[in-house]
Amino acid sequence: MVYHSHSPATPLGACIERLWYCADVPPHALEHLPTGAFELVINLGEDAFRVRPAGLAGEEGWQELSGAVVAGAYSRCFAADRRAYGSFLGIQFRPGGAFPFLGRPASELADAHVELDALWGSSGVELRERLMEAPSPAACFAPVEEALVRRLRRKPELHPAVAGALRALEIAEGEVRIRDLADDLGLCQRRLIQVFSAEVGMTPKRYQQVRRFQRVYARVRDAADPDWAAIAAEGGYFDQSHLIHEFRRFTGFTPTEFRRRSSAYLPPNHPTTSE
Repeated sequence: MVYHSHSPATPLGACIERLWYCADVPPHALEHLPTGAFELVINLGEDAFRVRPAGLAGEEGWQELSGAVVAGAYSRCFAADRRAYGSFLGIQFRPGGAFPFLGRPASELADAHVELDALWGSSGVELRERLMEAPSPAACFAPVEEALVRRLRRKPELHPAVAGALRALEIAEGEVRIRDLADDLGLCQRRLIQVFSAEVGMTPKRYQQVRRFQRVYARVRDAADPDWAAIAAEGGYFDQSHLIHEFRRFTGFTPTEFRRRSSAYLPPNHPTTSE
């Protein structure tokens, strides 16, 4: 697989983790783990994109979309069909980073894919056409940055309480009570949930669960014989049963079953292969 990435400068760098380009992608369905962040993907081959909930077999459950799509903040796994993808470009947003470009609350796109032209109109179609004419992978990044700058609906800054909540949930080692977090940030719990969901695309509690799952996954991914009880305790779960319940929620499988299937999944901080 060929992979190039690019970190955009200010003001886009505050919203976007990276721009990336992939080619020679293995022709099979790949399942994506939840990240709590948005992603925009443009197929530079066919004008097509197919996704479905993870774990299904055969041709069941596929959603047929155009070749430029936005993936909302997922809190569960989904599969993307790579058979039609010769090459594609993606924008990996930071948590809450997609909100200034959407023109609508991020919560409306939770656990869903939507075609880019439904959000950007004809400019989404025009961007894909322009990228398909780019002479090289590196030449794709400048047009994307230009389009993103034009689409900025507001300053690329999160609500102060949302930014504070994201920082607190990122560094927390155990369970954080959302009511206590709201008190610390000077809001009532209901208001914090409202602004956080509108900008990030999920509630603070669900985001905390997704981030905790990511941390555990990173720890066990390459472990030969994980001690699940110890991992549960150190990861902020009440007990091993709680950890198993969370794995089932996010992947549809127990941790042991999930590890047997892990080669079919795309890690949270994808892609991991580079030139």
